[in-house]
Amino acid sequence: MANRKKIIAGTIGNVLEWYDFLIYGFFSAVIAREFFPLENEYSSLMVSLATFGVGFFTRPIGGILIGMFADKYGRKQALQLIIWIMFAAVFIFVITPSYHQIGIAAPVLLIIARLLQGFATGGEYASSTSYLVEGSDESKRTYYGSWQLFGQCFAVILASLISGFIFKLPEGSVDSWGWRVAFAVGLIICPVGIWIRNNLAESEEFAIAKKAEAKQPASRTYDVKNIVKGFGLVVSGTVSFYVLLINMPAFASKQLGMSIGTVLNIQIAVVVMMAILIPLLGMLGDKIGRKRLFIVATVAYFVMVMPLFKWLVASPDAGNLFVMQLILGVCLAGQFATMPTMLTLLFPVESRVTSLSISYNLATMTFGGFSPFIVTWLSHSWGVIAPGYYMFAVSAISLIAAVFFPKDQKSVKMSVASQLAE
Repeated sequence: MANRKKIIAGTIGNVLEWYDFLIYGFFSAVIAREFFPLENEYSSLMVSLATFGVGFFTRPIGGILIGMFADKYGRKQALQLIIWIMFAAVFIFVITPSYHQIGIAAPVLLIIARLLQGFATGGEYASSTSYLVEGSDESKRTYYGSWQLFGQCFAVILASLISGFIFKLPEGSVDSWGWRVAFAVGLIICPVGIWIRNNLAESEEFAIAKKAEAKQPASRTYDVKNIVKGFGLVVSGTVSFYVLLINMPAFASKQLGMSIGTVLNIQIAVVVMMAILIPLLGMLGDKIGRKRLFIVATVAYFVMVMPLFKWLVASPDAGNLFVMQLILGVCLAGQFATMPTMLTLLFPVESRVTSLSISYNLATMTFGGFSPFIVTWLSHSWGVIAPGYYMFAVSAISLIAAVFFPKDQKSVKMSVASQLAE
């Protein structure tokens, strides 16, 4: 029961974070009409997608500040703070009137909510992943870390199901209140997360490090080379997550003329498969080596992403989309199962959350957050095949980073203070 509680506590914030981002992505056209009514639909959509990306500017700030807080006061305290900020941001989304009702104040409030979301989620991934990995047995660290990405996949499933139901409503209902119901689901998740995180025990590894620090204060150092390696490891997964799992419904329906309902059904089936695979591959990573598994998955993705994407564009039907998403989904599951633990064990306990936050958030800001915007622009300017080249290029970056990653460690690279506690 204690282990299950740790997993839920570590993943529930990630579920809320990605659920809200996904809902924004799925309803970006509706939000454009309600909050950014410009002269044409394309301009409104681009402003709406740019607002989606605005929250990623505050992610590095939140990652550093919350990371420093977590490294000094504990993972539990940081996780509690994050869930309350998320709650405030979701609440603003649900209650803010449209542009037609209150004018310019509407998009301003929406931007404030996105900035708050970005600040909170900047610290969520590193804090919760560190909590999961630090509280696990040596032989199960990849498995525990994999639940972080299981949370993201669960968010995709939940968001897709809710969106699929709401898109069946009359268009007027979707615009007037349906999209708000989708965001309101997040308000149900928040109280559960607050209750669970209030009843957590601190991670064992951090508690040991704090006891050691009381005897001999440790200096918090930040290894720039490892931060760059972590950045490189993240970029392929974050771009693929946005392009394949967030933007694909809009891309397939608008660019390829496919039914949005059909695309969402395919999305749900593939992500359910990924959610099942990720913990299983996490266990496999503990047995054969997480670095080895990550490299195999990334090589397979690198080789297949362009042929599959070209095939889909040439013959855009539901069967081809399902095959492409299924094959690439298996590759992503291999990356997602191993990446959290690889990143966590790259840094020492005393500066772990801050260092991990910098790597992860810079990657998601520069490559991930603006992916829907970039993909829409690339497709509009260069043709529908352009997103495939984007995914192909970033997968090469992650592959290079993985090759230069340190060998799997049985234990973290500990500072003098942590060693004294043993």
